[in-house]
Amino acid sequence: MTANEDASGVKTVIQDASVFLFKFAESTVVKAADLLFKGDTAAIYNIRFYQNNGNDESVNGKYLTTSATGDKFIATGLVISDLDVPAYQWVISGVDGNDVTFTNRETQESLTTKLFDEGNGRYSLAFNSASNNETQFNYYNVNQDGDVVVGKKADGSIDTKNFQGSYVELLPVDAATYAGYLNVDDKTVMTLSFGRDIAPTSNKLYPVAEWNTRTREYEIASELTGDVADAAQWRVIKSVNNNHPVRCNYVYANGDLINTKTQGDVVYAYTYQLQLIVDGRVIDGAYLNNTASSIVYNPTTIPSFYIQENVDGSVYIKNSRNAGTALLLDNFQNEDLSINELKDENFSIQSMGTTVAKLSESDDVKTFLIEEAPAISLPANEGHYSFVSDLGNYI
Repeated sequence: MTANEDASGVKTVIQDASVFLFKFAESTVVKAADLLFKGDTAAIYNIRFYQNNGNDESVNGKYLTTSATGDKFIATGLVISDLDVPAYQWVISGVDGNDVTFTNRETQESLTTKLFDEGNGRYSLAFNSASNNETQFNYYNVNQDGDVVVGKKADGSIDTKNFQGSYVELLPVDAATYAGYLNVDDKTVMTLSFGRDIAPTSNKLYPVAEWNTRTREYEIASELTGDVADAAQWRVIKSVNNNHPVRCNYVYANGDLINTKTQGDVVYAYTYQLQLIVDGRVIDGAYLNNTASSIVYNPTTIPSFYIQENVDGSVYIKNSRNAGTALLLDNFQNEDLSINELKDENFSIQSMGTTVAKLSESDDVKTFLIEEAPAISLPANEGHYSFVSDLGNYI
């Protein structure tokens, strides 16, 4: 090592060149503009983890989403993920240098990160924020009983993961406008039911509309029925002129410039009023209440619902879009009771009972809306017909 001193007394120390050798290589940080789609189009992705900090494979194959209750960011496996709905889709809403902001299309939760190219369409994440709430997530598995459970460590504590250093794949999405919410024709007839799964062979319970001779109005009977022939039906009145959009900004490349389209990415969700039908007759002014198992007549404001479709075929009938509450059978988490033993239960808007929106235990009693198929009649022509049963026998 040598030291030189100039006339002003400032010393310059020169380290032996053989001690420190430097090799300059090109950075693998991804240019944010390279992630944008061509033209004035929102860049929307599913985000799939394939590794977390080194050799940790507990999140492999899980998809990033957000929750209406509890955890801000969560990762779930494919069997309980619905990649076509906005809750699992992330739009690039901002670019600042090499920082990219992804915004969830359903909840509008955002995260900002740099991405480093790891090859084969995979990236590692690097966050500037030190806030745990912004840079951590929990993950969920399906256990052998079919229940959705949060990932835990060997000591039983929740195995919270860091985004920092995680590895992900970005899967481009061709987003559908109304995905994730019921979208049926106005005045479609549906049957409300409660059961543990959607299979036709599974026992279901149905609300019954009962005539009150004193008030001369229909009301929900105190006991549910297991016979669909006795079930109340509902005509869904669609909010045709009010489709309740959720809007996000998105950025796009315009030559060498990056432009922002304010609230340009839109996800729609119709709301519906449920009007009572009894024995095929629409009951004027009678609607399902939006708080409890009752019918309201000629209300000043007719109750409306968002009807969120779940990956298992069930629905969440909700008063507001991102609420952690939905129309559920009371005692719906009691797995010790059979469906028939729940006939005396009411149904009401209540907590979904889980920290993960759209997920539940396999034995939970879920809510279903079954669309009624239109009746088919034979032509009114004279003729002879044979009726054959499903077993091939003639009647």
